[in-house]
Amino acid sequence: MERILNAIDEAKEKLDGIQAKLEGNPEPDTPGFERIGSRYFFIEHEDRKSWTGAEIACRQKGGYLAAFQNQEEFDGIKEKLQIAVYWLGINQKIKEGDFVSVASGKPATFLNWMLDEPFNYDDIKEDCVLLVLGQMSTRQCDLGFHFICQLDNKV
Repeated sequence: MERILNAIDEAKEKLDGIQAKLEGNPEPDTPGFERIGSRYFFIEHEDRKSWTGAEIACRQKGGYLAAFQNQEEFDGIKEKLQIAVYWLGINQKIKEGDFVSVASGKPATFLNWMLDEPFNYDDIKEDCVLLVLGQMSTRQCDLGFHFICQLDNKV
């Protein structure tokens, strides 16, 4: 646990440095992040992690698990996807039905649910949000999937 906390602290320091650079430089020098719409994202196509593992990996890269601002940004991300399932930085861990962005700590502003979602299958807690074939769905947070990071904490 201490190792995880240290990794999160290191990632926070890195993020603070990146955000300081962003204020004076519109093109950040952050490996793997690319501009999609008005923001920067990293799409992990190779590695699979639990939702918490994906959040830690994004923090180590200097960002957060991603949440989207609008349909245009969502469509821009979908064009870049190679695999069917990616974790997003939205969850309802604190209160059922209240979907919150991990980056901002605020309610998620854009949700594009699959038909009949959000839904807990057979009373299994599905608190974490992911993209499945280009639409949002909920799943158990301990499952391993690819993930998308955002560089800022706006959404």
